[in-house]
Amino acid sequence: DLEVSHVVDFTGSIPRAEAERRLGSAWVQVVPSICNESFGLVAAEAQMRGTAVVATQRGGLPEIVVDGETGTLVEPQSPEQLAQAILPLATNRARAEQLGQAGRLRARKLFRLESCVTQFLKLYAEVIQQYPKLTAQGTVP
Repeated sequence: DLEVSHVVDFTGSIPRAEAERRLGSAWVQVVPSICNESFGLVAAEAQMRGTAVVATQRGGLPEIVVDGETGTLVEPQSPEQLAQAILPLATNRARAEQLGQAGRLRARKLFRLESCVTQFLKLYAEVIQQYPKLTAQGTVP
């Protein structure tokens, strides 16, 4: 027994709707990834719900979570750092809500459909502009 049942639910597998309900009431969402995730969808979804995020500094997670502003970033595979990041938020709901609301504002700005489309169009324009140069160098078939 880890003696954390008063602050942590270990649910096992549950239906998606139940997971959404539970996640919606959480103060903090922990994303302890040890892989180089390209985007960090779980962290972005948590921020869209207004939930503070504690995540590892892996892959795209540092682009989603702004350390000290929308959540906390820790080194991967460091249980000590993870615990040190979770505890202050699990015991200070006001601080967790402050980070969560900042995350929600940021996520709504960055991940709106219009913003994503604009970013993709800029990327496509850049690729199109670079294409003649890349083909001349033989780096694109």
